[in-house]
Amino acid sequence: MKKILFNEEYCAKNREIYVLRALKGEDFIESTVGYLGNLFPSKHIFLTSSATTALEVAFLAAGIPSGAQVLIPSYTFPSVGNVVIRAGLTPVFFDIDDVTLTLDMNEMAKKITSSTKAVALAHYGGVSADLDLVKEFCKRYDLLLIEDAATAFDAKYKGKALGTFGDFGVFSFHSTKNISAEQGGVLLVDEDSLYLTKVEQAYEDGTNRNAFLRGDVDFYEWTGLGTNVRMTNLNAAVLLSSLEEKDVILRKRKKIWQSYKNRLLKFEEIYPIKTMKTPSYSDDNAHVFYVRFEKQDMREQVRKRLLNLGIVTNFHYMPLHLSAMGKKYAKDYYPVTETVANTLLRLPLHMNLSNKDIDFVISSLGNSLKEIYE
Repeated sequence: MKKILFNEEYCAKNREIYVLRALKGEDFIESTVGYLGNLFPSKHIFLTSSATTALEVAFLAAGIPSGAQVLIPSYTFPSVGNVVIRAGLTPVFFDIDDVTLTLDMNEMAKKITSSTKAVALAHYGGVSADLDLVKEFCKRYDLLLIEDAATAFDAKYKGKALGTFGDFGVFSFHSTKNISAEQGGVLLVDEDSLYLTKVEQAYEDGTNRNAFLRGDVDFYEWTGLGTNVRMTNLNAAVLLSSLEEKDVILRKRKKIWQSYKNRLLKFEEIYPIKTMKTPSYSDDNAHVFYVRFEKQDMREQVRKRLLNLGIVTNFHYMPLHLSAMGKKYAKDYYPVTETVANTLLRLPLHMNLSNKDIDFVISSLGNSLKEIYE
């Protein structure tokens, strides 16, 4: 029996060539930064070892007063909570929107206090909230916007790239993402940002090394808090090979996404399930495709039936407010987050899926629903 994996990393055609060249000493950091700079011309590019470390640099540079509050969705990966707490700040959770699975503006607004200084906005699966409203909200309350676009590379809001709306923008290039460096991330900061010097300092081990390299100072020294989270040259080589094929990757993933969407509609009309939907302003990157069930036990029955057929599917985040760590900070009940966590099932979506594989996933899902409900 063939096994259809939930995710398989795509190896770009130039990956091995670039890695061998990197092993021989060729610099891929500069060329990868240059490539990303062309994609984001108004941004300064900082390649990092992960999206998590990119967030760490952002929070170091932000200089938010100790003890201040940062708003974060409960339905996200724990890394943002860890970074907030390590920065001496307090995470404040809020519930998510039932369609986008990103922030719910009304729920977030309820959490505002005089101690709130930032929002760490997570785009779920390449889908964003209404960023015009988010930007207006942050301006009204004088909040920093830290854009966690870990899963959203090549996704857009009203034609503009996600990751470019906040004071800081972060992408992940982990092997599970559409564009892979095996392990890595990037931090984007506006070229004219008031935080740019602080980001350079935090990124360069707390020194003014970049100013020295530009000739702005005669020598570089320890000027503040910093860390060493730079991406390795080998990871940059892998990343560049993947970036060069980003349009091919996006087209293939969108084709699979659309096949799921179009062909699962008939099941949505018959059975109590919901397929993934995106708002009209969103041009997502087909990072995920999910189905939601009426109850957790229905989700689990389908997941186990598919697994018995060799099809690996996955649920996703466990709510932060229900976790052992999150309970120390959570004060409320977040019904949408809990419902989504209990009922969402992600289907296989990767470059190595064949049309036959997709047919099998869809027919197997349909048969499973029929067996359960009929």
